[in-house]
Amino acid sequence: YNWSEIGRFFQFTIVESAIIVAMIVYFKVKVHSIVSNVSLVSASILLGVLLALFGQTYQTGADTWQLFFTWAILMLPWAIIGRFSILWILWIALLNLSIILYYGLFQSFWWDIDDAQNLLWSLFIFNLLIHSIWELSLTYQKVDTSDSWGIRLLTFMSATSITILAIIQIIDTKTTGFTVVIIVWILYLITAYVIYRKLKPNLFILAMACLSAISVSITFLGHLILSTISLVAFFCLLYVLLV
Repeated sequence: YNWSEIGRFFQFTIVESAIIVAMIVYFKVKVHSIVSNVSLVSASILLGVLLALFGQTYQTGADTWQLFFTWAILMLPWAIIGRFSILWILWIALLNLSIILYYGLFQSFWWDIDDAQNLLWSLFIFNLLIHSIWELSLTYQKVDTSDSWGIRLLTFMSATSITILAIIQIIDTKTTGFTVVIIVWILYLITAYVIYRKLKPNLFILAMACLSAISVSITFLGHLILSTISLVAFFCLLYVLLV
């Protein structure tokens, strides 16, 4: 309630003390227990609070994406030590947000198709790479395997990015690289089917692949029908004018 009234050093003391308490709890309890995992997640979140407080107090002039990127870099050792999926999901979310904010600051992707494609390619490549590393980590038991939220989040981000890219290429005649995007999209769907239907069955990923295929197919057919109707209308108008 009176946060703005207390001094800056007391504000830092509160946040830093909370981080220290969370770390003490982590070292005192059993490793990889619920309490230790919660303490690491709490410390990671409080780390972001500390960075935000530092930037607000001293007006460093740093861009927003730098805050989230620095937050992700500083919490990386905790994520490696904890081997807890929630920590990794937080880390992945921070880096995705950093990428989006970076392009929002230095590019005009909200209005420019080319810049939007660059953003989508960046998100697709990053999340696909992390997805591959995550699967290898699951194979060698390097992260918590009690849930699949990490894989689902990465699948959602990568599938959404490549699907939107394919749709943009279909409906926007000014864009280039149509063949490349469609080939990558097809290879992505084939790979998802082979791995998550034959080798490691996963209904969520197969559902995302089906949704992507349906979305792109409907867009292609709709664009083809509208183009055909426009062409027929043009020839009818030309015939009327000539007659």
